[in-house]
Amino acid sequence: MLDRTRVRIIDTSAGDGSMVAGREIELRGHVFSPKNINLHNGVLRVASGYRYDAGYIESFDVRGKANIKAINRVNFGYGEAFSFRLFQANRAFFKSADTTLPLFAFDITDEGEITEMTGTAAIGDDRVHSVFDAERLIGLAASGAFTPNAALTVSLYDISGLGSPEPLIVKLDSARRPLWQVDQWHVSQWFEKDAVVLEAAVVARDGFEVEETGLLLVPFFGNNKVTGVEESAAQIFTFSKDTLTARGVIVHRTGGLSHRLLVAGDVATSLSPTNLSIHTLADLDAPRAESSLELVPIYTDLINFGSHRVRVMPPNYRYPYSGLGPKILEIIEATDHPDHAPPVATLEVDALSNCTVGLGSRPGLRRAGASRGLSRHVGDVHHERCAEHWLRPRRRLRGRPLMLDDHRRSALPTPRRGARGMSRRH
Repeated sequence: MLDRTRVRIIDTSAGDGSMVAGREIELRGHVFSPKNINLHNGVLRVASGYRYDAGYIESFDVRGKANIKAINRVNFGYGEAFSFRLFQANRAFFKSADTTLPLFAFDITDEGEITEMTGTAAIGDDRVHSVFDAERLIGLAASGAFTPNAALTVSLYDISGLGSPEPLIVKLDSARRPLWQVDQWHVSQWFEKDAVVLEAAVVARDGFEVEETGLLLVPFFGNNKVTGVEESAAQIFTFSKDTLTARGVIVHRTGGLSHRLLVAGDVATSLSPTNLSIHTLADLDAPRAESSLELVPIYTDLINFGSHRVRVMPPNYRYPYSGLGPKILEIIEATDHPDHAPPVATLEVDALSNCTVGLGSRPGLRRAGASRGLSRHVGDVHHERCAEHWLRPRRRLRGRPLMLDDHRRSALPTPRRGARGMSRRH
């Protein structure tokens, strides 16, 4: 059995950097997470336990630092581990990792009196967010992770009363709502834990002209049905006290997962380990990408071909959660900075291929292992059957050489015979 946790109140209110130690409190159980401790209006609220982090919720009056008083204690969820904890204003919410159990919810007065709320049995979502002064809950539940059609449900609950038998106001389900723009993707995973919930952030109207001021962003990862590219994105929702509406989708620039979403005014920033992208939310149904920046790009090789260079990115650089992704070849001008230059063309090649970049008697990229022109080894041999591989743009243009950038109509120049390719690592 774990020892009881002790909490000491430190007074730093003097403003001169000094600290005064107050009285020490011994709790009923062990505190397993800092999220189990909350201070509100001079009342300390703490959840503790023994075997796991559930068991007790206690309140203490700490306004007199030297004379701390225990106010109330309620037993709940003994032996349960929480998947999340949330203290907000005069409410506290705890969700067990056992998804079959209901949400544990408490009303805590300014005086520290604790009352367990009933009527929460219907709230079985994986994650909840308290909004509108804890009178409403937004619940998020994801299912089918790592399948081609992972689903998300978003629910809005009325918890203004302590025992409402039917707290659900509205529920949206991605599997049953093809009007969602996310239907354009085969979603393999939703990241409800990274959702962003903001109040008084927007002004929008639903189909019945109800004004919605709340903003909800839920990240996901999936395969775009139109382009066939794996993308990281976020579904936008707006909400009011009684309505919930699905809006547009923010698409992250690269396939790497967008771990963080930040919103300031009508600007949203999505951040992944490889890229930072900025989007405008002036039109919530059609957010627009404004700019993006590669963060510490990784190149495993840099190959010179006359007036151009080929930068080689390793497999899974942009697709870290989709198995063994492709190698990425970026064609840049030889006179541009090798790290910062924007590519004039981008190619994806199989990660298991023994790839060579060949330049033959005519402009363009030739078949791997070409007998004439320049040849440079790019990848390691992983499988004999992958030794023959074509490096080419997205489409083959009939009647003329393969073009690296069909919009610029430019191609790699033809090197003179007998010239040797050069390689330099950065």
